[in-house]
Amino acid sequence: MTSNQPYRLARPPSAARDEIVRWSGRQFDPEVVKVFLTISEVLLQSLRDERATLSKSPSDSVTGVKSLATYRQLLRAESWAVGGL
Repeated sequence: MTSNQPYRLARPPSAARDEIVRWSGRQFDPEVVKVFLTISEVLLQSLRDERATLSKSPSDSVTGVKSLATYRQLLRAESWAVGGL
């Protein structure tokens, strides 16, 4: 939703989040939505930044490894912050 597609422009993160909430229980599993909503905007922005970095150099395996390690660190920190999900 937050990436440009051939058939539509990217939506801002807040609009994507609203749509996920609106379609909870129909298109998206409500339990997954509940957990998704506990993720802070800071972590989500960090993940978007990492994705943008990877998309610029997808063949760079070192970048991919660093990004995966960063993602795991952020996810662990976020899980701890919301009670060890």
